[in-house]
Amino acid sequence: MYRNSSPTPTILFVDNDWDQIKLIKETAKHLDGVFVTIQKGGESALEYLTQNDNDVDAIVLDLAMPFMSGLELTRLLRIKQFKEEVYPPFEIFWATGYTIDLSNDYNPVTQDYYAYGVRKMFTKPYDVADIVAEIKTVFETRKSNDF
Repeated sequence: MYRNSSPTPTILFVDNDWDQIKLIKETAKHLDGVFVTIQKGGESALEYLTQNDNDVDAIVLDLAMPFMSGLELTRLLRIKQFKEEVYPPFEIFWATGYTIDLSNDYNPVTQDYYAYGVRKMFTKPYDVADIVAEIKTVFETRKSNDF
């Protein structure tokens, strides 16, 4: 069911804000049935995923990071998965502190959201436990739809 053949999903959170990272770490200590790992920024996440992409089931990316945004990282990851025929692909979720109207088809972010198969966008500040619960639901639904 999971990419890493583990009984629990591995979720990678990527953010550049130390306060958010501390919150994720603190909350993750109290979550059952999931392994949470964190990378600070898009570049370190890309390096981590180059070595560990088979171990990650879902990624929660901050869209507004310096040097490499969540959108840029999403593009690179999906291209890499396509070229290497990685299946099943990991699920990508976005997080942002900005208001983005996904119903506006002319918005480039909306177009990328659908083009790259992003599962959902979360608005910051977010509750880590709620995100993890939602990600677990995605995998439970996937499991029940497998034949």
